[in-house]
Amino acid sequence: MTQQTRVLSPKKVVRRSVAIALAIICLVVVAGSVAAFAYYMHTISDKDNTISSLNSQIANLQNQMNSFVNGTETSLGIIQSNPSASVNKTVVVQGFLARLPADAYFLWVTPPPWKYVLYPRSPPDQWGFPVVWNGTPPNSYVQIQGVVRQVIGNENGTDITLFYIEAETVEPI
Repeated sequence: MTQQTRVLSPKKVVRRSVAIALAIICLVVVAGSVAAFAYYMHTISDKDNTISSLNSQIANLQNQMNSFVNGTETSLGIIQSNPSASVNKTVVVQGFLARLPADAYFLWVTPPPWKYVLYPRSPPDQWGFPVVWNGTPPNSYVQIQGVVRQVIGNENGTDITLFYIEAETVEPI
């Protein structure tokens, strides 16, 4: 019988502890990746919500500005807060229209051109906005379409810039 020589290929044997350590490392890397992905998805979702909220606010403000610029209905408060932005623009506003009190003229060297004041609600709780109207408006809640005007007035010897609405129409509501 001939003796056969057996050639064995060398086997690499990995210790069990090394295999377990590698498995644990892989598990930690996968868990960390999942956690990081979840964190970034949550962050992106929060940012998307913030962007959506800001876009809604912008759209609302854009609508207000468009209605203001185009002469459609706007809030009297918007005009009162920044009347110079409304000068020579047509506006449609609502409020309580009342005759200017006679004692309001005592400060003026020359009387103002308006005889009426538009209040956001029933007077005299709030500050009103002057209105020039040649008709006889009802002493009630009205809708006014008109143009915001600017004039230099004189109050006790001091020139001041004044704003008023030159009414084209006054309709009771």
